[in-house]
Amino acid sequence: GKVIYVKGGTESLRLTFLSLLGDLIAPTKGQVMLPRAEWPILLPADVVDLPRCTVKRDLMLAGATEDMACKLAQVFGMDPDECHVRLPPAKAWMLAMARSILRNPTVLMAVRPMASTEPELKDKKDKVIRLLWVWQKFGGAQALVNLLGSNGVPPAGSENNQGRQQRRTLVISGE
Repeated sequence: GKVIYVKGGTESLRLTFLSLLGDLIAPTKGQVMLPRAEWPILLPADVVDLPRCTVKRDLMLAGATEDMACKLAQVFGMDPDECHVRLPPAKAWMLAMARSILRNPTVLMAVRPMASTEPELKDKKDKVIRLLWVWQKFGGAQALVNLLGSNGVPPAGSENNQGRQQRRTLVISGE
């Protein structure tokens, strides 16, 4: 996989560029071409407006098992039973990132990913980076199950067990 860092211009221009790349808006002139096999997700993704939905249930709706949802919530310092719409911005962003990784896009785009991180979550930055690396190297939900079930180390031979490697690209803007 690749990591692409977008810099220069204003934050608005960078967000417009990522929105074009993610096919969220259409260009006024010309065209943006991505291979058909590419599936981009732009973060931050808003939570689904289910008022009584917990963090655990939100992750389960994205494809996590109940056990994996609880472990992911703990990795990010969240209570799995907390109502997801009441999370502070930094935790809501981390929840959105976890949901996106579970969906296993081929391109994950993030605008200033750690900008709103609260001081008590700064120590989670290494875990966030490791989760992004695992997603990029091994894929979505199954790789996270392996990671969370093995104290943060993907099992030996994971690359070979995944069959054909899928290219995954992380695009980061700002920071």
